[in-house]
Amino acid sequence: MNLSKIPKGSSPLFLVYIFAFSLFTRSANSFQTIDENSFVPGEFLLQVKPEKRLALQKFFKNQKMKSKKINESTLLLKFNSKSRESFQADVLNVVTNLKSLAGVEIVEPNYIYHISQAPNDPMYSQLWGLHNSGQTDSSGSVGIKGVDINVENAWNLSTGSKDVVIAVIDTGVDFKIPDLNENAWTNLPEAKGLPQVDDDSNGYIDDIHGFNFVADNGDATDDNGHGSHCSGTIGAKGNDKYGVAGINWDTRIMAVKFIAHDGTGTLANAVKAIDYARKNGARIMSNSWGGSSDSQILKQAIEEAEKSGILFVAAAGNDGTDNDKSAFYPASYQLDNIISVAALNNRARLSNFSNFGRSTTHIAAPGEYILSTTPKGFETLSGTSMATPHVSGVAALLLSYDPQLNFRELKARILDNARPLFRLKNKISSGGMLDAFATLMNIKPGPDENDPALLKNHEASLLASPHPYANSVDQTFKITKPGAKKIAIHFARFETEPNYDFVEVLDANGKSYDKMSGYHNDQYSEIVEGDSIILHMTSDKSINGYGFDIDETLFE
Repeated sequence: MNLSKIPKGSSPLFLVYIFAFSLFTRSANSFQTIDENSFVPGEFLLQVKPEKRLALQKFFKNQKMKSKKINESTLLLKFNSKSRESFQADVLNVVTNLKSLAGVEIVEPNYIYHISQAPNDPMYSQLWGLHNSGQTDSSGSVGIKGVDINVENAWNLSTGSKDVVIAVIDTGVDFKIPDLNENAWTNLPEAKGLPQVDDDSNGYIDDIHGFNFVADNGDATDDNGHGSHCSGTIGAKGNDKYGVAGINWDTRIMAVKFIAHDGTGTLANAVKAIDYARKNGARIMSNSWGGSSDSQILKQAIEEAEKSGILFVAAAGNDGTDNDKSAFYPASYQLDNIISVAALNNRARLSNFSNFGRSTTHIAAPGEYILSTTPKGFETLSGTSMATPHVSGVAALLLSYDPQLNFRELKARILDNARPLFRLKNKISSGGMLDAFATLMNIKPGPDENDPALLKNHEASLLASPHPYANSVDQTFKITKPGAKKIAIHFARFETEPNYDFVEVLDANGKSYDKMSGYHNDQYSEIVEGDSIILHMTSDKSINGYGFDIDETLFE
């Protein structure tokens, strides 16, 4: 449609009708290529030639459209928008058509800008998973700016809600911790009732903030630290000038303890814990635990949670193995309400300890050197246990933003809007990491700009290590493409003993780009600057692996 060629005698609503129709027949993906920020629905700013401004205003008035002078060369044009989503869906089409008008030079949506919604909690700057500024974590690893869950942008939309109940099924929660106290779920009939009486007749006595299935009483206070740490990531009170901030500044955390002080819990108590959370109003269950034992009884308890509309977020495990080949439960149960979570470090790499699985593991989240709340103070822990509450927390944040979503929609929003990372291709089903803002906005992030697959030239390349490689290997391999400015390779197969045998990726000057270990089948290397990529392979004195096969070189 060309706005400059509207037929004479057309209905004054012709223009608005055509736009409204087109808005419902286009793909939402086009919006991403112009900007990911939200904008006022149906409003556009036009920079025009000053001598054409009055004529354009008259034209818009004849078409029953509102235009307002911002300055001598800028107009604010307002459509009769149906909804924010409809205008976002076809913003590029609208912009293109408006640009076709004589005298129009620039067209932009009327973007909405926000103050930076970072909380004032003094230890917030140490939470690289929430805001990665390139700070150094407690291991000494310097992070890559922006490798975080993008929650600050999400906080412009919501900072949580007391209407959302999330059960932390773990070692309990210490609500004496100031950062957790205000966000405790409270069973009011029990809180206001008599001691040693089941005031709400739910079968549990004095379950004021949850229940302890280890001691079989209403005191679910954490005696290990693990559950409180997970709870802090989900819902440490934010913007209170104290400690850290959780993904949800306001929420309700239900403490469901089935894991004892020593870090172990029984199947019987796990089932009772899930049943308790289901019957007492939890919408999300956060589960940073698991094992290799396949229990149909545990699976059935989670299926009952599914029937009640509950999302079940579970840790993928810390063995550094492929869950597609060796399952880790409950994360590996193929149930519609389960999200299985792998762990990332602050440089966008899957943690060496993290389990993965192209089919059975769904998304990755920050899981190394995560600072959070414990009964002993603020401590740093690592594991898929730490990654899981990031996903649980974003699920709760999404539910606070859009309370009508069911568990399937929550899961789809989280996974469909994961931020692509080339290192996660073929490692997990979404191929990406958690992105809170994209989840809330329901916008797919763009491709990973560091993805070697985007390099222009791809050539078959056959190079392999010995199969299996020997003990105490110290061997170098080199691939060169003369004249190339960037180069990478594709491993058809890569298997070394995790954390003991390594392949270091270097450039011609000896600069290290990566140090790979474990299982990286069907994976790309990092992009190396220059025309040569060098692989330095080393192994210890025992337990050999397959080695690697290279089948493609990429360069430009």
